[in-house]
Amino acid sequence: CSSDLSATPKLVLRQSDFLGPRSIALPFNGTDVRTFERSASDCSLYVRSVSSGATDVLRLVGSGASAELHYKGADGSTIRFGGMGTAVAAGRRGQYLGESDAAGNRVEASLNANGSIAVRRGVQAGSATADEVQCFSYTGATATSAGRLSEIRVERADGTLLRRTELSHYTTTTSLGGVVIGRAGDLREVVVRDGAGGVLERNAFRYSTDSRGRSLLAYVLDDDSLRRLAAAGIDPNTASNSQLAPYAKDFFAYDGQNRVSRHDQRGAGCTTCTGGIGTTTFGYFTRTGGGTGFNSWRYRTTETGPDGNQTIRYTNG
Repeated sequence: CSSDLSATPKLVLRQSDFLGPRSIALPFNGTDVRTFERSASDCSLYVRSVSSGATDVLRLVGSGASAELHYKGADGSTIRFGGMGTAVAAGRRGQYLGESDAAGNRVEASLNANGSIAVRRGVQAGSATADEVQCFSYTGATATSAGRLSEIRVERADGTLLRRTELSHYTTTTSLGGVVIGRAGDLREVVVRDGAGGVLERNAFRYSTDSRGRSLLAYVLDDDSLRRLAAAGIDPNTASNSQLAPYAKDFFAYDGQNRVSRHDQRGAGCTTCTGGIGTTTFGYFTRTGGGTGFNSWRYRTTETGPDGNQTIRYTNG
């Protein structure tokens, strides 16, 4: 099972009434957010307006403090979440509790009091013993940015360490040459080690800031970037952004609404004329008039790739 917590979904309460939760959202990613409304005929069932039967629904299981909401997928998978009622502990409401596939393989999660995942266990179908255990650690209350994920340990059931991921964060607003590259709490570096402590992979991150001082991801340096910087004698901790740019895996620039306006990607461009860096630009347009129905477009996004070809997407309002 994956150790990526960003891939762990969480329920979001949209509306409640005297009967309890009435509308619940389930974001799987930035473009797949599913909204469920409580059924008028069955208070334990939450359905989508585009639902197609017994799948793609949320079902309330149990009651009181131990209540859970189960999402049933069309592929036979089930994802368990903490219930959203007031009887459920605040840190547990809507939080990911585990999942299973159609074959019976499952993942079980244990939570900290604040709802963050403490341990995640992967269990094969027909077994009662986990074959893989993931343990999550967070920065303590005395840290500059408390509660940030700091370590993920992947172990066998007998405790043998297989892999360890270390995450470090900027501890204060950090600038180079008068340019802010990170603020307190921003993810700074991720190091993946094998069970013996050997480095398998490193990634580093730099940021820009918007007009309100909020961080926006600017540079992604992967393992290859860091190796090439070392070979060139450049210290990634002290190099300017312009020095890092030719080595970065990704660079992002944004418009005034914090939408990505430019994405430079290593290996996507002309080797001889742009050093292998390919630039993709994004343009945004909002249409006025024309209606707001499902069949009337309101937003247009124009993506222009390194080769000049364009992909134009239209979405309704």
